[in-house]
Order: sequence, then structure tokens, then C-alpha cells
Amino acid sequence: MHVDRARFLLLTASIATGSCSPPTSPRAPEDNGDIKVVPPSIAIDPATDEPLPNRAPSEPATEQGDPIDHDARLAARLAEACQRLKPPPGPHCESFHSTMEECEIYGRALQPAAAERAVDCLAAKSGRQDICTYDAAGQCFVVGTLAIPPEPDATAPCQTVLNHCGGGSMHSAQDLNAMTCRTALSAVKTDRRDVLISCMNESCTVGGCLFDLDAR
Repeated sequence: MHVDRARFLLLTASIATGSCSPPTSPRAPEDNGDIKVVPPSIAIDPATDEPLPNRAPSEPATEQGDPIDHDARLAARLAEACQRLKPPPGPHCESFHSTMEECEIYGRALQPAAAERAVDCLAAKSGRQDICTYDAAGQCFVVGTLAIPPEPDATAPCQTVLNHCGGGSMHSAQDLNAMTCRTALSAVKTDRRDVLISCMNESCTVGGCLFDLDAR
């Protein structure tokens, strides 16, 4: 039997090529339905049911307002209370206006609790003859300082003051003793302590040092 060699080689090459071709995967049917777009989640303000503005994830939250100076606010509030003080009815009270000015020193020179008690002390004298005494503000300064427990580091400087002033003898004022000195030194703001020590050492009094503590 005669075999055409050229045709035989062509036939075997065609068969080999067909067997090595990868099978064709059937194509997925196209979805001709409507395409649904899911919107991103939106934050809703529960108070108004209105959408809240979007914030970028990297955008930091900002705080509202500036830091509040509580000491300044307290001093302003106490100053208003001082302005509401009233003299007693009758003849003019000569020291009243000075007392009102000294009242405002409480908020600037004392710790908050002491300042509030001192103002309350003067408010209790408002409209009465007691507020006309020349040292009314100084008396309430001493009363206010009693709101602050004495600090241990006030003992040594006060002992020096008491030694200089006779330890509470007749050479010192009646408002100066170990307790009033220590509480006063603990009740004033830290930047006024040296001023108070110097004043008590010179005047041998506590209430009389109120005016020296003022620093606007």
C-alpha cells in the first residue's frame, strides 16, 4: 500500500494541534437587569433628623471655645458681689468705699474657697453698722483664710514671725497667732506668700496685710 508521506505528516500535525488547544469556557450570561447602587451610610442628627456633614477620617475633631481662666471668672463674680454691699442707713459710713475696694482683693489674692468665705463674711455685714469699722475687710480676710487647712510648710515661717512679734503677746495684734498665721499663709495664692510673710513680720498682724496682697 502506497502512503503519501506529505499528506500523512500534514494530517498528524493537524490532529496534534487540535488536541493541545485549551477547552473553551462557556461565557457567563450577561445580566441585563437594573444595576442597584448602594449609597454610603449617612450619619443622622437624632435631634433634627437632618444629615450631619461628612468628616474626613483623617480630620481631627476640634474643641469648641478657648480654655477658661477659672480664677479670673471667680474674681469677677466676687467683685460683683462686693459691689452689691450696702452701707447702713443713717450717717455716712466713712470707710465703706475703702471696704468695697478691699473686698475685691479677696478674689485676686486668696484661694477660691477662702475668697468666697471672706466675701460672704462681708456680705453678712452689709447694711449694718458692722461694715463701717475701718478693719471690716481685714477681719473678714482672717475669717476667709480659716476655710483653708494649714499646710505643713507654713509652720516654720510663721514661727519666725511669731518669735519676732512676741509670740502673740501684747506686742502683736489680736488676730496674729500660730493658727491664723498658718492658715493665712496657706490660703493666699502662692505668688503672694512672700509678701504676706514680710507684712506680718513688719506689722505683727494678719488682717492688716490685706491691702499689701493686692497685685493687679
